[in-house]
Amino acid sequence: MQAVARGDELALDELYSHYASAVYNFALRLVNERETAEDITQEVFINVWRAAWRYRGESSVKTWLLRTAHHKAVDWLRRQRPAVSLDEVFEFPDPRSIDAFEVSDTLAQIRQTLASLSFNHRSVVELTFVHGLSYAEIAAVMACPTGTVKSRMSYALRHLRNTLHALNGVA
Repeated sequence: MQAVARGDELALDELYSHYASAVYNFALRLVNERETAEDITQEVFINVWRAAWRYRGESSVKTWLLRTAHHKAVDWLRRQRPAVSLDEVFEFPDPRSIDAFEVSDTLAQIRQTLASLSFNHRSVVELTFVHGLSYAEIAAVMACPTGTVKSRMSYALRHLRNTLHALNGVA
């Protein structure tokens, strides 16, 4: 980041090649639009080029980048208010196989349940289970207290469990 802050284009290229896919995938899961996720990814790295000097090393570079992506996704969602659908996020197995069909049905239920979560609750789940961030790192990304992250995760997991149980007829 120090090299990027000094205007080193090779350092920016290296940073981009290392983190662009994580930023893109995170943005895609938040906005559910490939072109918008690409735009957000580009905006994040343009922001890095212009403001690398602001990075103080208080969090990991990945956390800093995901926080920027989170803010840009929130801004986009506020402007767009699109319907939430996670259909494009998950790959489905070949439905010709019975086992694959059962897996596909389960993934559809999970997708439906995730879609019913609020943006903030989905973000916490995404940052934890896809990006492997700690609660402290998620708090930095989402600009909220760690306790808020914990309560959002607790709610999200409880909601997911209860909804999936209801869909499957489990009491």
